[in-house]
Amino acid sequence: MLRNPGLESTAQPVPLVVSAAEKSNFYTVDCSPTVDTDWNRRATRVPEARLQQTCEAAKIRRQLEGSDPLFFSVRCNAEIAGQLFVSRAFIHPDLLQWCRPLLHRGWLKKAMGAYRWFGGPLIFDKSEYAPILQHLLEAVEERAAADRIFAIKDVTPPFYDPEMDAAQVDEIYREFGYAGEERATIALNLEEDLEALWKNLGREARQKVNKARKQDIRIVEADTEERLLQYYQVRVEMARRNGVRPPSVDSVLGAESIYMRSGMAKVFLAEHKGNIASGQMLALFNGNIQLGGVCYSDYARTQNLHANDLMQWHVIEWGHAQQCRTIDWAGYSLAPACEKEVGINRFKAKWGGTVIPYNVYSKIYDTKRHDFLVGAKAAARKFGLR
Repeated sequence: MLRNPGLESTAQPVPLVVSAAEKSNFYTVDCSPTVDTDWNRRATRVPEARLQQTCEAAKIRRQLEGSDPLFFSVRCNAEIAGQLFVSRAFIHPDLLQWCRPLLHRGWLKKAMGAYRWFGGPLIFDKSEYAPILQHLLEAVEERAAADRIFAIKDVTPPFYDPEMDAAQVDEIYREFGYAGEERATIALNLEEDLEALWKNLGREARQKVNKARKQDIRIVEADTEERLLQYYQVRVEMARRNGVRPPSVDSVLGAESIYMRSGMAKVFLAEHKGNIASGQMLALFNGNIQLGGVCYSDYARTQNLHANDLMQWHVIEWGHAQQCRTIDWAGYSLAPACEKEVGINRFKAKWGGTVIPYNVYSKIYDTKRHDFLVGAKAAARKFGLR
């Protein structure tokens, strides 16, 4: 497990921004590289909070990507009204996986560093949503200038929030010079009874789940290192089959050491006659499940097993039993570019979820550095390095 005492520190943050609103004693924004002990507890005050805005996410990103955490908090009359975890990371940390120590070099971070965040900021006082968001973006802007950041890349608001005024949020981001790109995901509301969830499945989904049950497939939890390595091997098989670079083993075992031991992740495996047929990783926080790392083995393909279908229904059953709010299938193509993307959309849609469109925002300060690194990643992918 990563040991980083700084991330658990309760040191008081240093005031960063003095805004026009602050002069009237309404708002102050603090920024600190350390997190206070109430960060996660505060996050659970809003249902849209996801794992990516937790202090455990900061640990994972530091361990795997060498990123530096920044924890922003906005206070209104001394009460914390919103917070945002920002990762100061490499724009493409996967380019340096061949030499991991470079991820922690300060000079390289200055040359390649960018800010990222997902699903934030979390705003607790919804009646003051717009000014709180503006103050946090203003604080990020000032800190980015101090850190000489060349880009803020692929950041998202908490788009799961049903009360969020997406048009207003978009307008605020654009006022700060961000460009938006439309994306989507598909999520299932688990707050119905299980029978209703089953009836809401597509016909194909129900048929394949029933076939998988007849194939004598069983779902088990990967709760040991041996099981996680089995899961990892299936990830490698699938990556090679698709002609892409497999994930590092550290990215899987890293989740075990931090997320899983904190109860924030689970991995399930589908077994058939002692062979691993498929696997699925779940990120868990605040009653919300995000799916990732889905994979199925060469064995499952040759045996024509419907293990992945049974896996998805098992996740729904499990999440419902745990009284979770939602399951997010983590991505949906609004304009599929190929038959493969059409097939992925069809698979995700058949579980009864709702498509949620949202914007991803980026702001480029130094286009030359940005374009160079984008080109470097494209070249790395061309030569099989990514």
